Amino acid sequence: MAVNLAKNRLSLLTAYQDVIDETSDTDWALYTYEDETNDLTLSSSGGGGLPEITLTFDNGRVMYGFCSLKDPTAALPRYILINWVSHRTAHADTPPPSLKRNIGVFKGHGTSLN
Repeated sequence: MAVNLAKNRLSLLTAYQDVIDETSDTDWALYTYEDETNDLTLSSSGGGGLPEITLTFDNGRVMYGFCSLKDPTAALPRYILINWVSHRTAHADTPPPSLKRNIGVFKGHGTSLN
């Protein structure tokens, strides 16, 4: 599946920048495909960390979460990329493409969860 970033590029990159900006309250962004297309779009974002983003995943959609993990003892922020495909998703038998591998937008994350 080829990912189309052109249509929603500004909102995709703005959400990513909000997550990596340490002065921003936003610490996660959730991306999905627009209905029946390969156009990636911002689904939602927030400031409640990993507990909040995990409640936001939709069992009927392929989704990608990008989250900052704030650890006061760490010198640098940590980021994770989550590839979400539920068994209820039409393409559940096909693993989602890694956004890092296919589009290279999400740089600097330490862990990728599938």
